[in-house]
Amino acid sequence: MALPTPTDTNNPSQNLIAINTLSQTPIKLTQHNFSAWRLQLYTLLVGYDLLGYVDGTISCPPATITSTTGTTTSNPSYIHWIRQDHLILNAIVSSLSPTIISFVATATTSKEAWNSLHNTFAKASRGRIIHYRTQLDNLSKGTQTITEYMQSVKVCVDTLSLMNVNIDPEELIIQIFRGLPDEYKDLHSAIRARETCVSFEELYEKLLSLEAQMNSETVKYSTRNDSQPASVNIATKPTPPNRPHNSYNRPQNQNIYNEEKSELNSE
Repeated sequence: MALPTPTDTNNPSQNLIAINTLSQTPIKLTQHNFSAWRLQLYTLLVGYDLLGYVDGTISCPPATITSTTGTTTSNPSYIHWIRQDHLILNAIVSSLSPTIISFVATATTSKEAWNSLHNTFAKASRGRIIHYRTQLDNLSKGTQTITEYMQSVKVCVDTLSLMNVNIDPEELIIQIFRGLPDEYKDLHSAIRARETCVSFEELYEKLLSLEAQMNSETVKYSTRNDSQPASVNIATKPTPPNRPHNSYNRPQNQNIYNEEKSELNSE
């Protein structure tokens, strides 16, 4: 449903659009996911034809209008604009994590909140560019899964892109493999042998496949070790020494004594 322009004054409240933040903005803005959060809000505002409120193309109309006879009355379009803008502002605030809300606490319009968040998380500055370039250079898979590792890479790349800093695709592939363990060296060699540069999405798919293969081999090896028969351990168990616990296991000296006693009695 398209939002009416500021000149639409006939019952403008019918066209107010409220965004269901619970279902439509599941990604809450943190210090590390601005690009994903922005995409979520941007597409939603474009879909509802509300982007003009945050980018300034739908400006606030005057609070009053003056007729040709000089009579001043309240402007219905102004009332509609204020109500719709506050609904958008509420949607923005509701999509923020608690630690981020303070950045827009003084905003009175959705445009102020939108600009404040952009200036905080996407404004190009030498310090921010160096920070994310350094973070990208030092990324390491460690104990992360391939998905978690590649998401960390993508956050850095997307944040730099918002600051108009684009990473060369070949350089990005080198950075990704630099943070991977030796198990991925063969794949790196195969990628380098290609005539064309592999895309981020294609590389991610190949890394996922290799990770799944290695995990499967690990499970098979573990299962094979666990299925060894218990008799193997029993066979190698040392035999305990004989112990004279009963009558038929008496020491040899006792038998000799009995024989000598019998001979003396016979004499």
